[in-house]
Amino acid sequence: MSFRKKVPLLLSALLFSIVVYAEPKAAADTVVVIVEEIGPGQAHPPKAPAIIPVDCVYSASFSALIVNSFFNLGIVFVEIENQTTGEHSQSFINVLTGTTYLPISGSAGNWRIRFTLSDGLVYLGLFSIY
Repeated sequence: MSFRKKVPLLLSALLFSIVVYAEPKAAADTVVVIVEEIGPGQAHPPKAPAIIPVDCVYSASFSALIVNSFFNLGIVFVEIENQTTGEHSQSFINVLTGTTYLPISGSAGNWRIRFTLSDGLVYLGLFSIY
């Protein structure tokens, strides 16, 4: 495996470990966004945990959401909303395996990011910026 292929894998693994173990703190440079699958109710609980194809971290240094994808998701509809101020943006992005930066204002408040995949699956992340 070439060095160019190893770097994104190592970065994804590092960010995955941050999502699993880090706790967001007020006034931190980065805030972990916990992304979960949402959808219609099921008759019974799943036998295994859902595989979440993206993880997300807010970086104050970049004033952006850093989205890491473990799969080529194709065209994804992304909605980002500051539920405190009402700031809202939406766009279609091509999510390939690797990292995508989504710039936001970084205004203080409670934020929501929603990913809608072309197959109808929806993933939601909530986070706060202080």
